[in-house]
Order: sequence, then structure tokens, then C-alpha cells
Amino acid sequence: MKKPLVSVLMGVQNLERFVGEAIESVLNQTYENFEFIILDDGSTDKTPEIIAEYAKKDIRIKPYYFKKKQGISVGCNFTLENAKGALIARMDGDDLWHKEKLEKQVKVLNSNSEYGACFSWVEVIDETGEKLKPGESEYREEIYKTKNRTQAEWLRTFFYQGCRVAHPTSLIRKEVFEKVGGYNQAYRQLLDYDLWVRIIKKYQIYVIEEPLFYYRWFESGNVSSCTNEVMFRTYFEMFQILKSFFDDLSDNLFIEAFSNKFKVSGCYKHEELECEKAFILLGFSFYHDIGKLAALELFSKLLNNKEYYKILEKNYNFDTFCFHNIQSEPVFYHSSLEKWPEPFTEHVNFLKWRIELLESENNEQKKDLMESEGKVAYYNHELILAQKYINDTAPELEYFRKNVLYHLYKRSIKKKSED
Repeated sequence: MKKPLVSVLMGVQNLERFVGEAIESVLNQTYENFEFIILDDGSTDKTPEIIAEYAKKDIRIKPYYFKKKQGISVGCNFTLENAKGALIARMDGDDLWHKEKLEKQVKVLNSNSEYGACFSWVEVIDETGEKLKPGESEYREEIYKTKNRTQAEWLRTFFYQGCRVAHPTSLIRKEVFEKVGGYNQAYRQLLDYDLWVRIIKKYQIYVIEEPLFYYRWFESGNVSSCTNEVMFRTYFEMFQILKSFFDDLSDNLFIEAFSNKFKVSGCYKHEELECEKAFILLGFSFYHDIGKLAALELFSKLLNNKEYYKILEKNYNFDTFCFHNIQSEPVFYHSSLEKWPEPFTEHVNFLKWRIELLESENNEQKKDLMESEGKVAYYNHELILAQKYINDTAPELEYFRKNVLYHLYKRSIKKKSED
């Protein structure tokens, strides 16, 4: 077997407690033909010194240091630009690799030229290295436990379920980056997901169905934890990705992936498929109303083209009045912005019911299994947010309740005095 050079890219910032162990998990790989590019992104602790010490001991390490923090997307592109390997692996400074990760992934890509990238499953660990249960890490292990499927099925999975493969498990051909481009520096939460979408439109990918990566989860939360700040940023980035999700996509791959969702069956002409894309976006519900907003943008373009307007009117009975009706509905509404927590109690019960229903549907409808798994993971995310909000607003609710009782009491006293 040929042993191509692998470029391992690591970005790290203020991780003196974990970076040494992370570096060693890379250096101890059974596959040894790699360069190890480590970028310190403006650390203020002892992380730079730790990196420098390892670099002195192993010539495969090529350290770089930013004086000022630039962020993950800038760092990813910087290390990518300095990579000389034919294969690119990504690593984080607080996680760990299984010692055979690179060897197994290189073997897959060497033996299968049709694969543009290879991933693996993950095992979630805590700050001490102990394995966590699924609910203790917002179900990350389950989210990334995705089984192999066709290119069209992957495209469909990424559309309806979001990011189902972990960035630091990836091994990607350098030529793939040259074809689809690097990381979008405008993104912070979904820069990896955006890359997967662009890759799957051009290449098949493969997942080694065993955990070769140890994902460290912090009790205080990770960069992708479900905070309001993270979720709002995610909504914006998801909207940007959805707007171009179907761009540069072959008609054949689009038909294979989404034909069972077509509003009008038997569509094969390019112009008809463009209309179907708008309706598929309109039905997208994984991130609340973001799909609707992306659909409105596409519809606004189609309605201003005479040929597309005729197709929409004739085949779909859709005209400007239909478009204006959709416009009049709320966009970007999110129930977590409700003032009082009572709706969340109903929301939590609804989510529990939906999870049970989806799990039941998974057993009965094998055809929709992959899509339902992603929804279950998503509803678990929502359940955590909703329960957190209930706990946070409980004091406010108690104050509100007492205030109402006080006013009712005052009213009753006043009424008695009047009688």
C-alpha cells in the first residue's frame, strides 16, 4: 500500500491542560507518514510553550503562532494553505485520536478512489477522560453515529438533519479542497457543515463505523453547546447555507436525493426542478422558519422570470398572491423567546411525544429511518433548551403568581367594603 503524506492540522487556544495529551495521541499513530501543523491562536496561557517543547522532540511538528486571536475559520484556512500532504486531517487541541485512526482512514481512501473524504464515529469523554452517557453531552455521540449511505442519501441527510459527521474525525483529499474551496471565514458554528455540503455535491464520502475519535465534553459547555447565543448564530449561518444548498448541484443527483419530496411527480426538466427546490426549502423545518426565508428568496427570483412564472402557475397553481400569503406569516419566530414559561411546559410535553412518535416510526418505516434519527437528536436538543428555560424563569413565574394573588385579594377586599 502506498503511504501518502498526511497533513494533520490542529488549531488550539488556551488549552494548556489538554494540548499535550492531544498532541501525543497524534504522534502515537500507527500510521507515521504525516506532518503535524499546529497553530496557536493567540493563547495567553502556557499552550505556546507546550507546543514548542513537543516541536523540539519531533521534526514532524510544524508550529505556527498568532499573536492575536483570529478564530477557528481563519485558523483552519491558514493551516490548510501551509499543508503539503495529499490527505488532510483535522484535529482539535482538547480531543484525542485512537492510535489506528489515520491508518484505517488512509487504507479506505487508498482503496476507494471514489471517496473524497473519510470520517469515523466518536466516543464522548469528560474532562478527566471518562466516557459520558448520551444525555450528558447533548447526544453528540448519537448525532455522529451515522451509518454509510449513497451520495444522494448523504445529501438528503445533510439537508434534513444538519451536521451528522464530526469535523476532527475527517480525512479529506487535498484535491477535494482544490475543487470545492476551503472554509468559509464568515462562519463560526457551521463552517464544517458548510464544507460537507459542498463536498457531498461533488464526491461520495465514507464513515468508518467505529469510534476512532474521543470527543471531549466540558461541563461548562463546548463551542457548539445549546446556548441562545450559539443557536441564534447557527440560525443565521444555516440560512446562508440553505440559500446556496442546491447551487452547483447536478439535476440527476437532485432527483435521486429529493424526488420523493417533489410537489409534482415526474419532474425532469431543469426549469421544473428549480421550482421544486423552492417548495422543498419551504417545507424545511429542521431549524424553524429558516427554510421558509430561503424559499421566499428563491421564489422571488423565480416569479420575476417569465418562464418560471408560467411553470409555477400551470404546474403548481402558485402565483404572486400565494407568495404574498407566505410573506405575511411570521419568519424566524422561536418559542424560546416567549416571556413566560407556561408554553414551554406544553412544548416539553410535545417534544417528548414527538420523540416517542419518531422512535415508533423508525421501527415501522425503515425507508425514513435516517431522517427520523436526525429529528430525534434535534428534539433532544430542543428539550434541553426548554427545560433549562423553565428552570431559569421559575422565580419570575413565582413572583408573577404571587402578584396576581395579591391583586385578586385586594379586589375581593374592595368588593366586600363596597357591599
